[in-house]
Amino acid sequence: MPDPLRTDPARDGTPDPFARLVQELQDQDYTRRESVTPDIVSYTKATASDLLATIERGAAGHARLAALAPDGSRRWEVTCTAATPPQVQILLLFAVLLADAGDEQDVLRSMADALRVDLDTEPADPAGPPAD
Repeated sequence: MPDPLRTDPARDGTPDPFARLVQELQDQDYTRRESVTPDIVSYTKATASDLLATIERGAAGHARLAALAPDGSRRWEVTCTAATPPQVQILLLFAVLLADAGDEQDVLRSMADALRVDLDTEPADPAGPPAD
């Protein structure tokens, strides 16, 4: 039986557009916070957190990823809609987490490391090997 705190499935039976984002948040040790409504759920770390993720599953579902200052106030945020592909949601999550990691190259390298992508390996040719 799926863990409802882990997947947060949509109540109408349609696939949850934020399920992969929720999974990644939990993999990064973010935990679900209590909510007054089941349609709005927030995730943060129990200790000092640099991110607050708020997922709203209403008619206009969206996920807000807020970069937090040391005092817990929001410095800035990015919003994903339910139509945002899961891969982009994950990239945005790491972009928020790593935004202060240095210049653009440092951030890209840190994102690649977090996503376990080797930037030093040539990508495979999508056309395949040359014909003999």
